[in-house]
Amino acid sequence: MRAVTDDPEWEACMRQFDERMMDLKAANECVETLPHHATPGLCDRCGTELTGRRRRWCSKRCESEWAGQHYWNAARNNAKRRDGQQCVRPGCGVTTGLEVNHIEPRIGRGYGWGCHNHLANLETLCKPHHQDVTNEQRKGRRAVGHIAAPVDDNQGGLW
Repeated sequence: MRAVTDDPEWEACMRQFDERMMDLKAANECVETLPHHATPGLCDRCGTELTGRRRRWCSKRCESEWAGQHYWNAARNNAKRRDGQQCVRPGCGVTTGLEVNHIEPRIGRGYGWGCHNHLANLETLCKPHHQDVTNEQRKGRRAVGHIAAPVDDNQGGLW
């Protein structure tokens, strides 16, 4: 059990730790959705018998399909490819300077491995639309006291 303290830095640190633990729990739950994850000697994804030194995946294809939904770089590229290398906002169609947005925001939890990178949670946006979405999310968090005022987009953007 955690000690109660009035130290805001300590409390912020513990909140970050709790969020990381929730991410880890979600990742473990996702692993459990693989049909053969608990069967030793079989590919986690397709159930093919493993050979040689393979311990989890029977092929690069099975490994890549998993990675494409869990590792940020792969998932980001897959989202852009799925969305036709263009902004998905109706009527936009911009094809340069694209960014990938987490529909359910990460809120400072980083972009590492995890189920938050499933393609269903990603959308390809042009920079201006991504800034609009991010500012709307900030307004919502600010309304409940989670962050300070938004960044002035006319002074160099959000990043």
